[in-house]
Amino acid sequence: MEKVHVFADLEELSDQAAQILFAAIEDDLSAGKEPAVILAGGTTPNGCYQKLAELLKSFPDGCSKTHWYFGDERWVGTESKESNEGMIRSNLLTPLNIAEERIHSWQAGMGSPIGRARQYEEILKQHFEDPGKYPDLLILGMGEDGHTASLFADGWAMRGGAPDPTRDAMPMSANLPGLTAAVYAPRVQSFRLTMTAAFLKRSRRIFFLVSGENKRETLSRVLKGDEELPASWMNLEHTRFLVTRDTVDTARL
Repeated sequence: MEKVHVFADLEELSDQAAQILFAAIEDDLSAGKEPAVILAGGTTPNGCYQKLAELLKSFPDGCSKTHWYFGDERWVGTESKESNEGMIRSNLLTPLNIAEERIHSWQAGMGSPIGRARQYEEILKQHFEDPGKYPDLLILGMGEDGHTASLFADGWAMRGGAPDPTRDAMPMSANLPGLTAAVYAPRVQSFRLTMTAAFLKRSRRIFFLVSGENKRETLSRVLKGDEELPASWMNLEHTRFLVTRDTVDTARL
């Protein structure tokens, strides 16, 4: 499979990405596995998730065997229009009637970001502490600034409850310890919850879904491996980019 797949527009990207993701999940279910799927938020995946839900309805038993995770979350409740989990539930999980025990929520907006990040890390440890266990499918988006999940180049991984979020904090890097982090992102002036790059890299399959002309220069830098951009940290040998035509300079591929 080629590293970069270019589609005419967002509708074609959504349709073809859903087919690709469905095939991956179907392969795992057919092999008797209980797939672990990490989902991306943002706007680009919406149509893909709707189409994927339609495809997965043909595997009702399989859907009940799949574990669903969220790669990152904003510090809002699921009722907020800004919530990644809320969007994913609406477009994918609710239409499939996924049981709550198969949906692993950050429970964002309640308690403290650091506490929720630690709680989610414990959930991940229960499922992936064994070195032989790993996420089966990872879906990522990419911002115009080159962030992916909530790995922001100017972000700080918080370690304490100081009034200044960057005090007693670690600057964002590809080597943050642990499986999750509570992040303060100065550029968007908000708190986020995210899986770390080190954990995300363990995924067997990695797909970026990217659309929009405003991301063309950034995507070019990521494909060249510009380590200043967090999305580049996830550009591994087995990573695949599913993109719209306006996002990529095909002459340079």
